Amino acid sequence: MTKEKIKEMMKEARLMRNYDHPNVVKIYGVVVEREPLMIVMEFITGGALDEYLRKNGNRVKLEEKLSNMCAGAAWGIEYLHYMNCIHRDIAARNCLYTNRKHVKISDFGLSRKGDAYQLTTAKKLPIRWLSPETLASGLYTKVNSSIKYDGTISKW
Repeated sequence: MTKEKIKEMMKEARLMRNYDHPNVVKIYGVVVEREPLMIVMEFITGGALDEYLRKNGNRVKLEEKLSNMCAGAAWGIEYLHYMNCIHRDIAARNCLYTNRKHVKISDFGLSRKGDAYQLTTAKKLPIRWLSPETLASGLYTKVNSSIKYDGTISKW
């Protein structure tokens, strides 16, 4: 693992350790004494929400989607915004679904602390669901994050 990857991973872990919410994946620690380095998080039995929806989408009732999936993701995002975090990659693939049908936000690799984050260099980004404002200006805000959430749930 390169020094840059280690640095990114540790940044993600440091950010995650600040969060304690039912709709945000919990971090328990980081294994750094041997390869591969790992972030140890709570185990979510259901896996990624996008995979769950691919397998079960036509059998999932609208009420379940609204009350469990959409609301759970929204509560997690609201908490992250309250904690001054911009996730920057809200998508069903980064939401985990428990066997109790709760959604938990995960994958904080692109997340940043603050009210806004300005891209300073060209980087690989998941642009498929970026808000038009972010695409045009490179500025991520809590509002843009909410717009990305809207784009994500429209796919559910």
